[in-house]
Amino acid sequence: MGRRCLGCGALLQSDDPGRAGYVPPEKTETAQLCQRCFRIKHYGDFKSVSVEDFPFDEISKSVDLVCFIVDAVDIEGSWLVDRFEDVEKIWLVVNKTDLLPFSKEELSRWVVEEIGWTRKFFLISARKGWGLKSFWDEMMFALSGKRIAFMGATNVGKSSLLSRLLGDTDITVSPWPGTTIDVVERSLSDGTVFLDTPGIVPEGRLYGILCPNCQKKVIPSKKLSGKVFLLTQGRSLMLGGLVILSVEQGSVLVKPFISYEVPLHRTNKLRIYEILKEGVGDWLAPPCKGCLKKVEEMGWEEKVFVMEAGKDIAVSGIGWISFFKGEGKVSVMVPKGVRITVRRSIRR
Repeated sequence: MGRRCLGCGALLQSDDPGRAGYVPPEKTETAQLCQRCFRIKHYGDFKSVSVEDFPFDEISKSVDLVCFIVDAVDIEGSWLVDRFEDVEKIWLVVNKTDLLPFSKEELSRWVVEEIGWTRKFFLISARKGWGLKSFWDEMMFALSGKRIAFMGATNVGKSSLLSRLLGDTDITVSPWPGTTIDVVERSLSDGTVFLDTPGIVPEGRLYGILCPNCQKKVIPSKKLSGKVFLLTQGRSLMLGGLVILSVEQGSVLVKPFISYEVPLHRTNKLRIYEILKEGVGDWLAPPCKGCLKKVEEMGWEEKVFVMEAGKDIAVSGIGWISFFKGEGKVSVMVPKGVRITVRRSIRR
């Protein structure tokens, strides 16, 4: 077997620049990273590579523990744990909790009561280092010398977490989904083996249809602290040009929790398409003009909900909108196929 890229796990090759693991022929014998990982690390130049038919189920059954990572900002969009329900040893790890405006106690209670998770779970932040010591100590106490796989959807922070735990800067970490494209294996002196796997691509996640530049704007990098909006009948709130919430009946006080780089605009529902046409690529971005063209080709869809205080509308791949006061019938317009979930708010 040939050498693999230390960053993304791809088998190094010099035959096809368009295929994963490519390195220039003159670097075949010396390169530790593929050209793609090198450019991500040194230039922030991301290139997506598809991962098809990866044996996730086979790997999950061949290890002693699966640490399944989910994104605290997009729990519904990254919740793919159910496909591994037959795995005997699985821990849930909720990452990016530093971005949430909630206490550990509030989030823990919500995971148990709303999601119904009964197995072991950890609330952590790979970026800030929160909760990593207790997670590491418990893992090493119970599974030293065993094989441990990190799994989850794309962009939940699997590689960031493993890199932080092991102090390994060779593992490629980026803000874009789909960075790891094959198994990255690391071994400790005590025989413990860690497997960082490619991200599973979930269906219905909004930023999955966007270009890398728009993805970077939609994926939060700072703590969420939304602005409150009063919406009455006939009024709409635009989350960039990607999500439009409109009040059909009633009056509600809402607060979107999304990336600060996504502009918020309150308007009359009758002006939505006019604003999309005039503002996209200028003050209303994301999406850029190229991404809007792709969305228009896919088409828009509108879903209607009856909402009240204490509920959220979570839009997979961008965040959620909390309802603080009032009640009424609302519609949500999103690109066709994007997943929308109504849930109980984390903060009661």
